[in-house]
Amino acid sequence: MARRNVGVIEPNYIPSWHKEELWGDIVSGDPVKVKGEQGAFTFKHTHVKEGEVIAVIVYGGTYGNTTFRAFYPDKVTKIVAKTKRKRKSSAQESED
Repeated sequence: MARRNVGVIEPNYIPSWHKEELWGDIVSGDPVKVKGEQGAFTFKHTHVKEGEVIAVIVYGGTYGNTTFRAFYPDKVTKIVAKTKRKRKSSAQESED
């Protein structure tokens, strides 16, 4: 018979915390930027305790070194997609 570990808490489970995959306008899978860190990161979820975000969990890092990381909420911001400007065609420029 296999021995059971009684009383061991799973690493991702803390009784008073819960996970949320939506944080403001950021959803799981959105690219995010982390202040003071290099590399590309993807938002996974947040750990919330009593309505307050405790930690933001992201996946990524520098090339060849991608891992799950946890950061304080004030270090993580959403990457806003750059919009492309429409160039005026030569026909429109000659009319102006």
